[in-house]
Amino acid sequence: MHKFCSKRKRHFPITAIVLEIYFHLAALFPKRVASYKSQMQGGHVWCAKILQEINKAKVRANTMHIACHDRDNLWFRVTGFDRPNQGIIGGQYCVHLRNRTCDYGMFDALCYPYTHVIAAC
Repeated sequence: MHKFCSKRKRHFPITAIVLEIYFHLAALFPKRVASYKSQMQGGHVWCAKILQEINKAKVRANTMHIACHDRDNLWFRVTGFDRPNQGIIGGQYCVHLRNRTCDYGMFDALCYPYTHVIAAC
């Protein structure tokens, strides 16, 4: 639980808690901007955290099966396999590289290549 929402502050109005969180984030934001700005000026396209996630996705992409439905339009079906020991349930997802969409939704939401998109590439 976040320190602003601790038990002793439950009696505060929600607006006071929201304002406290807002000002806390407003102080944190310039620090993050400076960090990311230096990474971008250094020639990096993605920040270090995003690169870590992409590298994890590359490893997971090696365990997927890809079926090409329409190579001209860059339309693929990606099948992920169940890995019960890791708590991962597989499924089938359509990836449309030209439109930059995936049925799983992470590619659309995060705007960087996720596991199914990397597997289709």
